[in-house]
Amino acid sequence: MIRRLGFLVAALVLACSTLSVPGRAADLTQLAIGTSRDPNNGALLIVARNMNFFKENGLDVSIKYFPSAGDLVAAMAAGALNIGAGGSVPTTTLRAGGYPAVVPAQKADISGAQQVVVQKSVVSPNDLEGKKLGANFGTVSQMLAETMIQRYHLAPDKVTLVNLGPADMVTALLRGDIAGASLWEPWASQAVKGGAHRLLTGSESYVPGQTGPATILGDHGLLIASKPWVEQNPQIVGAVLRSLIAAEQFVAKQPDQAAEVVGKELGVPADEMKGLMARNRYSMVIDAKLIRDMNAEADFLTRNGKLKNPVKAVDWVYTSPLKKIAPQMVTWAGG
Repeated sequence: MIRRLGFLVAALVLACSTLSVPGRAADLTQLAIGTSRDPNNGALLIVARNMNFFKENGLDVSIKYFPSAGDLVAAMAAGALNIGAGGSVPTTTLRAGGYPAVVPAQKADISGAQQVVVQKSVVSPNDLEGKKLGANFGTVSQMLAETMIQRYHLAPDKVTLVNLGPADMVTALLRGDIAGASLWEPWASQAVKGGAHRLLTGSESYVPGQTGPATILGDHGLLIASKPWVEQNPQIVGAVLRSLIAAEQFVAKQPDQAAEVVGKELGVPADEMKGLMARNRYSMVIDAKLIRDMNAEADFLTRNGKLKNPVKAVDWVYTSPLKKIAPQMVTWAGG
């Protein structure tokens, strides 16, 4: 009887030792996700990895950083990655180029990170007439500059747009070569540190007499992936979405700690990172605003000859994965 009991105990111990323990390194699915090194596109990924939300959902995620979202989409087009996080303008060009990209979710409304910063002598948009305004052509930077010119009824032929990269824009602005610059974070904050000031953002006006929230331009950080890969890996995609939803909730409930986590990863002081992250609205929701803004940006790219083929949001916003795990987060009627 004793020998039989001992055998049963030994068998039970052996069986338990072979069970898969959730979160154990050997049981995690490895996954590389690409993004740019900034809080606009990378914040939720950083939080999800560093707070172990990915591991809790069975994933061992490595974040592959790229100098820009443009470099990210080039890597995806070359087959180096199946999933990434980038701005809606560069990712739209990826889709238009024939890559079977889909958007399973957004990650953030980053309209507030797109900003027009100006010399102190410029108080209102009208003060830019007869002057030079820096913009990065073919990107949301140019789109914001043109939107501002139209919204405030400036004479287009009286504002000279100068095509510059972000670092050159900051240098030219602080040197006085241009009167303003259409930038994005963290470049806009660098210009402000140097003595410039914000005139407006995609979601807020600093124009005297018109200060406060304003719908000027919509821009979003998107989660993008290859559609064949998404359809072949529903469990992995679901795990990614659950992890990022947990990260979104963490950022909302604990903004100080989230800023510390993201700031440490990106080498930015926590208090400064908190300010950068506060300009974004982190959300995985697929809603009507996302669709409207994506279509507006696609129209801008088409007008400027940047798309090989027309693109509409309805063609590549793929709601099925998010609907399965969080149906309340898909509020777009077309989804």
